[in-house]
Amino acid sequence: PNRYQLVTPAERAEAIWRQLLETATPAGTDFWTLQNIGAGQGEVEAETIEMFLPQMLNLQVTGAISFKKGCYTGQEIVARTKYRGSLKKRMYRFEIKANKLPKPGANCFLPERNQRVGNVVSAAWKKPEQAELLVVLNNNAAQTDRLGLGDTPPAPCANLDLPYSVDA
Repeated sequence: PNRYQLVTPAERAEAIWRQLLETATPAGTDFWTLQNIGAGQGEVEAETIEMFLPQMLNLQVTGAISFKKGCYTGQEIVARTKYRGSLKKRMYRFEIKANKLPKPGANCFLPERNQRVGNVVSAAWKKPEQAELLVVLNNNAAQTDRLGLGDTPPAPCANLDLPYSVDA
């Protein structure tokens, strides 16, 4: 579905809101987050600052990062990963049975391992007790059918397709 974000001065917001209600359906941040997850668009939140390299969020395949122009903090590490290294983690889209929504940055773990294999990027309710999420995982952990998030025990999950292809 099409979605739009409108930024307006506060004094005009109410009038614009009333006008938009005639033709548009309002949706909250949960819907917006779910749409971002379905589009495979991970975002850095306050809890995940400095947690991920751009390639871990698949930004190189969505056109959100360029390796040909500009200078920025951390560019050497990002470029080294692009041109010399192999990325052992990347972002995946999962559906999981859950009683509570995991927070961005929450640790991910497998039932058979007692160690972190990744972190939650974002999560939203798809329907009651079923969440959809973006997680950065070790590539070898992405084939799991049970995943633990934060302090919750491992639960059944499914690795969903992203709307773009990612080189492994």
